[in-house]
Amino acid sequence: MSKTAFSLLLLAGVLVSAGNASAESSRDRYRHGGRNGIILFWNGSWDLGVGSVESGIGYKRWFSDKLAAKTFVSVSKTDTTFHFEDYYPIQEVRIRKTQFSALVGAEVHFWSRERLSFFAGGAIQFRLLRSTRDEYGGSRFTILGLKEETTTYGIQGSLGVEYFLFRSVSLQVGYQVDSSMTDIRGRGTWSLSTSTSSLIVTLYP
Repeated sequence: MSKTAFSLLLLAGVLVSAGNASAESSRDRYRHGGRNGIILFWNGSWDLGVGSVESGIGYKRWFSDKLAAKTFVSVSKTDTTFHFEDYYPIQEVRIRKTQFSALVGAEVHFWSRERLSFFAGGAIQFRLLRSTRDEYGGSRFTILGLKEETTTYGIQGSLGVEYFLFRSVSLQVGYQVDSSMTDIRGRGTWSLSTSTSSLIVTLYP
């Protein structure tokens, strides 16, 4: 999902919610059981050797006022070219990456006061990264071409806070710990990482 499309979708949701805010009852206790939400997220916690920041879209389902399930999906492509003037025969390196990420998890909201709640969560993650590296000489011929596929499986724990701007829009930030196994060419490597750069906007139609 491009940054422009992502920003426009977020802006549209916030404007619609703001328009409905005046119709909300002052007695609304922000009960969530049975509600469904559309998630827009920026996540910096999956730093598994393939980039530290990503964004995407997802779905959230509240089973009760305390328990919710969520899932995220992200698909991205990058194409980066590096130029070298003082190195022969390499003068240009082009790196292309295609990435698919998915997460499925749950949240338990253990303390809440109307608009504000604190939660603990857990999730399982999957990521597939395909990258191509091409090195070119002065006459634009390929000196070296490499292709690589990386698969990552992980378990995530999180603590955070969720705040409802309106009944139909919430903001969520969290601190996350990830334990993951990355498989490159048949060799698995375990890693542990932490981050505070998770931001989630949930829209409730």
